[in-house]
Amino acid sequence: MAKRRKKAIRHRTRPKARKKVIRPYPRKFLRNVSPEFSLWIINGTIVKSLRELLKELKSMNEEAFRYHVSRNGNEFASWIREVIGDSSLARQVKHARTRERCAKIVAVRIKQ
Repeated sequence: MAKRRKKAIRHRTRPKARKKVIRPYPRKFLRNVSPEFSLWIINGTIVKSLRELLKELKSMNEEAFRYHVSRNGNEFASWIREVIGDSSLARQVKHARTRERCAKIVAVRIKQ
């Protein structure tokens, strides 16, 4: 009977962990939008940028916030996704149920 050769066992090495690259927030998302794409808040304020949205979120009352954020939809998230073009931020804002949480999410994104 012929001797069988043992197959060489290859040990799989773990792939090296990739360093997470934190890229700066694109400036195009921080720009002012043209007037026809502005967001009209129920209290009469017109929002043209994320910075203005943050300012309004901090100053508006809960009733105004509830008008724009309900079970049927989140107008802030829709505006961010469709007009500003930041789908990642829009996803996070969509799940925010309080005015303070929404403001915090937008503030963190602006500071990046």
